[in-house]
Amino acid sequence: MTDVSRPSRLARRRGPFSLRTLVLAGGLLAAGSLGTGITAAPAQAEVERWTVVCGESACLADYQAAGLQILIAPERGTRRLRAILRVSHKAGPDAPIALRLDSGWTAHLRTTACNHLFCQAAVGLEATDEVLARFRKDFEGMAAYRVGDQTVVARFSLKGFSNALNQLQ
Repeated sequence: MTDVSRPSRLARRRGPFSLRTLVLAGGLLAAGSLGTGITAAPAQAEVERWTVVCGESACLADYQAAGLQILIAPERGTRRLRAILRVSHKAGPDAPIALRLDSGWTAHLRTTACNHLFCQAAVGLEATDEVLARFRKDFEGMAAYRVGDQTVVARFSLKGFSNALNQLQ
């Protein structure tokens, strides 16, 4: 199993993935701009199962499933893409998330921050390129995490992921 949540030295200095720069796409929040130029009324394009949301200066790829949201967006001030998984806020901080793709590739992450809507787990800076490459090659995956005594298994489709990613680059 690959550990993809280990933050780089830069990420440890700057905090957990600068996620405050990403807006919750797809209706989780109707918030204003959070730093990437994505506004409350962004342009949206459906790319098969993924949604690409664009604002004035940035776009993000968003996938939502029951119990899971996946966001891919450029890191603030760069063109380098970053990835984050968001799960139920009831998972709690430092909760493990197991990720498995249909090819058999597995990885694990840990939630790094939570609020009243979700907990998030950022893919480490060094592992992002590998995770994105794996997502491009596979067709579906699942993320599993615990909420109390229950295991939540959230399945997700990677159909359209490559096309959505191409729109970001």
